[in-house]
Amino acid sequence: VSMITRHRSMASRRFLPWVSLTASLVVVFSLFGPIRNLGAQGKRSVNNGVYTEAQAKRGEQIFNGVGRCYECHLRNLQGDAQRKGKPLAGPDFLSDWTDKSVDDLFYKVQYTMPTDIRGSGTLPVEQVADLVAYLLQMNGYPAGFQEFGTDRSQLKMIKFEEPKQTSRAPRPSSSRGSPSSEEGTLPMLPE
Repeated sequence: VSMITRHRSMASRRFLPWVSLTASLVVVFSLFGPIRNLGAQGKRSVNNGVYTEAQAKRGEQIFNGVGRCYECHLRNLQGDAQRKGKPLAGPDFLSDWTDKSVDDLFYKVQYTMPTDIRGSGTLPVEQVADLVAYLLQMNGYPAGFQEFGTDRSQLKMIKFEEPKQTSRAPRPSSSRGSPSSEEGTLPMLPE
């Protein structure tokens, strides 16, 4: 009996390091899949519906109301050159923001707008998020089922890309000269 026990004990000692090494490798390599995909899971695109219709609607109300964004960017979002208001919709806007993050736009709105006497950074961050949602909507990016918040680390993960469909983007106003009126015109949206 002692010879059998002794034989098993020696075999156990000989294979124990290999069993431990194999088990450790299985655990380590099983973690590589989830670890490798963490970065990809966090990155999103504005084409993935990162705001809601309600959020964009609130943004529109801020744009045309308390934010008074229309004074420089016009109600059609095409910008007023006399007031140095850049277009906020259409090809110029898209070329400015493609390959950047939503956080870049959020930061720009939060810390540099409005440029008038009220001073930049006067809008609460929730209103800035709503304004950004409105701009996404007006540039043809689809709405989703969850609002994006104000966590800048999360907004950095949402990247601008060319819109997959641009049916909501306003078209530049007719060639009656550069739009310089405060009012502008509202874009025609499909029903």
